[in-house]
Amino acid sequence: MATKTKEGDKTRLDADCKRLSEESDQLAQQIQIETEKINSDEKGSTDDISKDESELEQKRTKETLEAEEKADQEKNEIDESKTEKELDLVEENE
Repeated sequence: MATKTKEGDKTRLDADCKRLSEESDQLAQQIQIETEKINSDEKGSTDDISKDESELEQKRTKETLEAEEKADQEKNEIDESKTEKELDLVEENE
């Protein structure tokens, strides 16, 4: 009778072990799926951030070029004005 109890215990323990192993495998699969989802979300977020940074850089570059053009134009106007004043002074002295 003790032998039958030991065999029954062994069978029960083997069944429990198999069940726990299957549950462990299922949890590992769920973890893998969730990890893949997170990685995908992170990649999407990273791509969005890169796109936004690129757009900002293009905007900054455009604004910088516009500011440089305006500064050059203003400098040219100032130089032109100085040249006209110098010419006027030369004409007055003649």
